[in-house]
Amino acid sequence: LILLDTSTSMNAMDVKPSRMEKAKYELGRLLNSLEGDRVGLIAFAGSAHLHCPLTEDYSAARLFLNMMDTDLISDQGTDLAAPIKLALDHIQEDEQKFKVLILVSDGEDHQGEAVGLAEKAHEMGIIIHTMGIGTLAGGPIPILDENGIRKEFKKNRYGNVVTSTLNEAVLDEIS
Repeated sequence: LILLDTSTSMNAMDVKPSRMEKAKYELGRLLNSLEGDRVGLIAFAGSAHLHCPLTEDYSAARLFLNMMDTDLISDQGTDLAAPIKLALDHIQEDEQKFKVLILVSDGEDHQGEAVGLAEKAHEMGIIIHTMGIGTLAGGPIPILDENGIRKEFKKNRYGNVVTSTLNEAVLDEIS
């Protein structure tokens, strides 16, 4: 299962053209290299939702992947534990031999329960790989209009532009 972060921080453009588009490009390349493996997609931000159930139909998976964007989930924020929990609910211990989760995110975690769930996954024989999208320097989070044109940048309550950075430490700890 691919767990893709669809929070607004994935709109940051410290990676060109944006974190979300870069993630989709790299995941598309992964889908092109699969042969016989089942793949599914979970979108997450403040909550997680199964976007594409496990399938060997890579064309369908690509279609669902291409539809993913930061407007997909209205419950914003980033909860890295939610997609792991949802994935564990969909994977049975006695199912196929190899079970892998690929967590694709900038690593911002507003809840902090993901490491405990990753340990549970490990006990179930599930491998978690993480793919960090973003840079350590980070970038501002654009606020887009309905046509995808940047209106301004996200600001904190003091009116300062928010910079979103890649949190490698959290992603390393999860994997």
